[in-house]
Amino acid sequence: MHKKNTCYQQGFTWVELAVVLVVITALLIFIYGPSSGAFDSQQTSETKKVAAAFETAINDVRLQWSAEGGRKQKVEFNGLFIEVTESGWAKQLNASVDGCIAIWKSVLPNSPDIQVYNREVHAPGWSVGGGPNICYFINQDGEAFVEDETPYFRYAYETGQISLYNM
Repeated sequence: MHKKNTCYQQGFTWVELAVVLVVITALLIFIYGPSSGAFDSQQTSETKKVAAAFETAINDVRLQWSAEGGRKQKVEFNGLFIEVTESGWAKQLNASVDGCIAIWKSVLPNSPDIQVYNREVHAPGWSVGGGPNICYFINQDGEAFVEDETPYFRYAYETGQISLYNM
């Protein structure tokens, strides 16, 4: 006669539990990913918010230009007249960083203070650099600018393109 084993395994083994945790972690990373902002530094989060507000304002300027017939060289926005390109994008008024500051202040009237980027001076907040047709808005937060680490965004006014870096 054979005896039946009355002892049954109950619960999970440590290996099974570890596999389940790995699968759940992988799913969370896939769903939320590094771009979700869940693990962003305060500096990166602020840069994303300001870049999104800047992009919304730039698009609003273009929508206003389009609503007014798409032929004007200036558009009234936030109580200011903003020069626009032939395609309706907010225009850098000259080929210098001052033109970038003018765009910043005109589309973001309640924007954070900004100063001209200087390698020797670590701006306490935002700084701006650039040249003809392009502006770089850098959230230095009192630190030295490190091209591969510091969060910043770029505005190319000929195309209206805004690109995020290190975020």
